[in-house]
Amino acid sequence: MSNYFTLELDTTGPQIEIVAPTYTTPYANTEIIVEGDEQLMQYQNEIYLLDSSGVKHNLTFDHQGDRFYGVVNFNSVTIGIAEIHARAKDDVGNYSNTVKHYINVLTSSNLTIYADSAVMGVALNTRTRGISMGDKVMRIGVVGSVRPVTTEENVRGIEVSIVEH
Repeated sequence: MSNYFTLELDTTGPQIEIVAPTYTTPYANTEIIVEGDEQLMQYQNEIYLLDSSGVKHNLTFDHQGDRFYGVVNFNSVTIGIAEIHARAKDDVGNYSNTVKHYINVLTSSNLTIYADSAVMGVALNTRTRGISMGDKVMRIGVVGSVRPVTTEENVRGIEVSIVEH
């Protein structure tokens, strides 16, 4: 009869990666996932963003087993290249590798519609409004009121331009 046993310890941390787009705009809601190769502990004190001015923004994500999921709005982040940093622990407390993901925070585009009073007999004021990625132009301002834009609408005579600010 043998008087020994083998004890195997998990001393290897998880490998993680950040899944996120390479660019966004300040007002877009941007999905970011920190994904591990094994179950992760709910501990997440090391998920943060450094903006192009060097300001640190702590991020809080939803723990989902082997990943952390978050939707980040970049409206308080300086325009330019931002770094997302992450480090996690597995379910026994081993630290993961530290990873970075670079995301370009672009200026918001503005949609400016120029028209004159000769367009379809309707006078339009010049309007400017910020748009974000994924925005759809659904309405158009018409002299003090707003009406829906229909898909059949003829827009000849209206100059539409995207202006970067």
